[in-house]
Amino acid sequence: MEGRADGGGFRDLFPLGRIVVGTGPSDLQVTPPTTLWTAIGTNALDRRCLSGVAGWLVVVPCPEDRPPAQLEPFNQRMSDMRDEQVSRVAAAGLVIGALLGMAGSFAPTAQLRGLAWGTDGIALVVGTALLGLLHLRRGDLQLAAGFLVFLAGETLIVSGSAMDLAASAPSFAAGTGLWSAALALISASRLMPRLVRVTGGIAAILFAITAAAIFGGAGLTPLSEPLPFYAYPFLAVTLFGWARVHWRSMPSLEGKVQSVVREYANG
Repeated sequence: MEGRADGGGFRDLFPLGRIVVGTGPSDLQVTPPTTLWTAIGTNALDRRCLSGVAGWLVVVPCPEDRPPAQLEPFNQRMSDMRDEQVSRVAAAGLVIGALLGMAGSFAPTAQLRGLAWGTDGIALVVGTALLGLLHLRRGDLQLAAGFLVFLAGETLIVSGSAMDLAASAPSFAAGTGLWSAALALISASRLMPRLVRVTGGIAAILFAITAAAIFGGAGLTPLSEPLPFYAYPFLAVTLFGWARVHWRSMPSLEGKVQSVVREYANG
């Protein structure tokens, strides 16, 4: 992209409210703090700002021309939009994990089961790590702790994905114990829908029984019936519920970008 930074050329190149992709023109002075790229023309009246939102550049009035009281809500909105993208990536990880986890339980060969469970575990680790950090940032400490404990349990579970079922029992017991604690923490939060809390609570109880049995010397494996096999559907439904909560609460990125631009530009 090429153009001059002065006079009407700058106004034509970067009209207020326009969304452009990429960085500013090479002949503009662009300073990149963590979230704002300010394009400053030679004429102070022609200044525009390029606000970076996950690869989008939104042209708005320069923040230094606004009092702090007006700038703070704008920065908060931009931060919220980044959180929304993280939330959606996490939700996708939960869905992938739930689907592959159930598929692995019915895999016809040990190789396919290991592949499905390994991929499932990685997706769940990524998803719960993102949600743990997201809720920690928002101050939801109970939910943050729940997702981080689930992450710890999942790392133990996934470590035995390619192992023989009997050989993976000790790490599986430790993982299901942490799953149970995590499900109890998250299900106890009133921020979750009631149905998701119920299925999560049932899964927590069933996995606690499974972990206690294995720790007590029972010869259970990850596919033993009735437990833990019949606990997996409750876990899958709970994971789908978590994903739905974190996906549906987020409006589309482009729509919210346009809303922020209009609100900020109108002062």
